[in-house]
Amino acid sequence: MKALHLLSGLRLLAIADVDNLVISARRNLHSPVNPHTLWNSLRRDAFRLTATAILTTKPDLWYTTDEWSQGGWKVVPVLREHVHTIRGEEHLANADLDIAFEAGAMVSTNPHADGLLLLTGDGHLACSIARDVRRRRPSLKVFAAAVPGTASARLRDRSIFDGFIPLDWDLACGPALAA
Repeated sequence: MKALHLLSGLRLLAIADVDNLVISARRNLHSPVNPHTLWNSLRRDAFRLTATAILTTKPDLWYTTDEWSQGGWKVVPVLREHVHTIRGEEHLANADLDIAFEAGAMVSTNPHADGLLLLTGDGHLACSIARDVRRRRPSLKVFAAAVPGTASARLRDRSIFDGFIPLDWDLACGPALAA
């Protein structure tokens, strides 16, 4: 299916920046992301798939976590924090460092993996992770996938990534099909 042929036969690690994907899909695809559909789309071409979803959540909002874990993803929830700063009380919900650390852990604990897919439109985040992976595991192929129109142009840089996969409605939002 489309650019997924890039993942064909790979022992693939996938890490999803859920907050970025959800906002992008709502904005450009006018639909919520379906974790089952996305997992099945990736699994169809990959030889083996190890997938992790990182998302921010509130203490009383765990349904999103359940949706993703039931969709085949290992879920790492990042709790939104209420902190007091010089500007007053703020609600912080940035999972970028959690995503980077989780990607590093996935790469280091899966020595037989031969591909890493970063599902995010965040160019700074994805490029930082890709550069680190290139330093530590130069033979590991690194791909980016994001919703077109919301993705950083840096994700298409072939000096950093082995390929870009545009996530359209069929791949990310549509009804889940069997893998």
